[in-house]
Amino acid sequence: MKSSTILHQRIDPLSGRSEWVIVREAEDVGGLRDSLAHTSYLDMLNDHHRNRAFEAAISNALQTHPGVVLDIGAGTGLLSMMASRALQQCLVPLSNPESDQSIIACEGFLPMYLLAKKVLHLNGLSSAIKLVHKRSEDLKVGIDMDAPADVLVTEILDSTLLGEGIIPTLQHAHKNLLKPNALVVPCRAKIFGQLVQCNELWRMRDLFHTESQLKDGLVLHPLATCQNMQHTIHVNALADSIEVITEPFKVFNFDFSKIPPSEGKSDIFVKAIKSGVAHAIISWWVLELDQEGTEVYTTAPKWVEPHYESWHDHWKPCVWFVPTEGLRIANDESIQFSALHDQISFKYVFDKEKKSVETADLKSWVPLMRPERIGLLGSSKWRSTVLDSMKKIFHQESTYTCLVVDDSLPLTIAAAAMSTSASVFSILSGLQEIDSTCLQNMVNGSYSKPGQLRVIRKRCNELTLDDIDGRKVNVLLGEPYYIAYQDMLPWRNLRFWRERTSLASLLDEKAIIVPYRGILCGMAMTMHDLWKSRQALKFVQGFNHSVVNKVFGACGDLPVPLEGPILPYSLWQCGETQALTEAFHIMSFELSKPIETVRASVKVHISSSGLCHGIVLWIDWVLHPDIEERILTGPKGHQPTYWKQGVKLFRNPVPVEAFQSKDRLCNSNTFDLDAVFDSETGDLQIKVDFLNQVHPTGDTLVS
Repeated sequence: MKSSTILHQRIDPLSGRSEWVIVREAEDVGGLRDSLAHTSYLDMLNDHHRNRAFEAAISNALQTHPGVVLDIGAGTGLLSMMASRALQQCLVPLSNPESDQSIIACEGFLPMYLLAKKVLHLNGLSSAIKLVHKRSEDLKVGIDMDAPADVLVTEILDSTLLGEGIIPTLQHAHKNLLKPNALVVPCRAKIFGQLVQCNELWRMRDLFHTESQLKDGLVLHPLATCQNMQHTIHVNALADSIEVITEPFKVFNFDFSKIPPSEGKSDIFVKAIKSGVAHAIISWWVLELDQEGTEVYTTAPKWVEPHYESWHDHWKPCVWFVPTEGLRIANDESIQFSALHDQISFKYVFDKEKKSVETADLKSWVPLMRPERIGLLGSSKWRSTVLDSMKKIFHQESTYTCLVVDDSLPLTIAAAAMSTSASVFSILSGLQEIDSTCLQNMVNGSYSKPGQLRVIRKRCNELTLDDIDGRKVNVLLGEPYYIAYQDMLPWRNLRFWRERTSLASLLDEKAIIVPYRGILCGMAMTMHDLWKSRQALKFVQGFNHSVVNKVFGACGDLPVPLEGPILPYSLWQCGETQALTEAFHIMSFELSKPIETVRASVKVHISSSGLCHGIVLWIDWVLHPDIEERILTGPKGHQPTYWKQGVKLFRNPVPVEAFQSKDRLCNSNTFDLDAVFDSETGDLQIKVDFLNQVHPTGDTLVS
């Protein structure tokens, strides 16, 4: 049998270049582990409530409608296998017992199609389920299916409900692939919302008023606007700082057993239950999986549905920021607004919306930023560290040729503002729509006598002296921040180091490099919720899924020497966590020197007892040798941070314990950590060895 191949697009983490990698089926799809491990498949399969609800609903549907089942977006084939088992248990004869195509599963994503083949084979269901590598829109009755389906099962849902295209998919299926009275699992869905006040959330939206209070001279709000869309955020982490302004209200109803409309409008009337400023609408959905509505799944926040508090990352509530300055509301006041949906999204519209100060003169080139980025730009700690470093560099009226090599608009603006004699060149490779003239006008409007600024449309390794007016660079700047790397591991931003190295011939011998050092830090932690969502699969509702663990990057009970990958997470949104050590320094990256492979070994002492699930990793940035403050990017409990950390989950959790003696803390458990940063690949490898430790009484602890 001919082996299948996949062309997989990969971004070189140190150069930013895209490349295509050929992955063969014979490689067990292992070449795609880096990308599939970042998906939500493993988290979904570890969601036992979801699995049980879908199986019960599928069984109920097939008890009354035994016949042809169509599974759209089959994934690993779990829903198809549930349907196969339900058909075998049917008390009513099949509608077409002569058909050998009772279950058709379509999966358009080739890596998942190949994986589903392995899972079906492992469970002895390859002949019972017809697996088709097609999108549902390409299926044809009479070719891919003997007859239209009696039952449709699907789970193409995201946190907004609509983002994976369930509306156009169902429109096509009802018209072309299903019988007129076919049942659909899930049967119905409802979207709900609630107006809330939350300063922690609002700081991720309102840069204009944040800057008006800071008054530090750095004006960034005209360069940033938050997208008017649903943002997926684990709001349960902010529950203590959220004040509800209204009771929950219904936004939309969807009946999936019928052809859903492409567009819809809902007029919402709701009364305030307290006075306050509504900063956002938190939205969630409720699925009724069966016709009776007995099998239910919801993404509601915990203060609405405390029975559904278990943490999962694949579906979570959404935040939609109220426009302008928020909505000031009096207790018992009636509030009226609308909700609109199209085929893949929905939004809210207030009739009395007015142009806000911060959006009045926005040009088409102004980038739409994530809430986390806006929150960082408004962080007083971050801004003061950046500005102190800039003042240290541009402290005298010298001639500066400054090059910003990443996507940092703040450093571009600050460099142009700090010196009238500076010539500032900026790459901004992830912001190609930025126009130099518009950016210069923005600088001119904010500062008196700013330096000159120019955007260069080239990669770093393509630059010549002609691009920077024949002068060597004496100030090289980066945050580092690359738009394309926002969801990647922290050390992907060491692309700055590679680019600094490629520019060596253009740098003055006394060039100032900012940041001049990166410090890789770590912390051992308890991460119960994240561990449960990432743990290795054995049987899911009785179906063997052990072949997916390697591809999905699972942790727990893995065969030696296989280990789970390091994955990017915003730890403050990862449910229950507890620090078991102080933050420790692993290695330094000397960015003023050419890039090199770095190795380090450290011994770490446990400071708190608990169950250690893994190590959290991040990079702190030292901008200037004479400035004590660093840019700290590590976790801060459940306080929002604006960076992702890297999380290395162990093969198995390790119980650790620290003992308190009368006169000092006796750290009775330690571990050795070895780390290697590979300058060729940009990858970081770490190895952790827990040591046998002895209690002061002589008893051996954990190994």
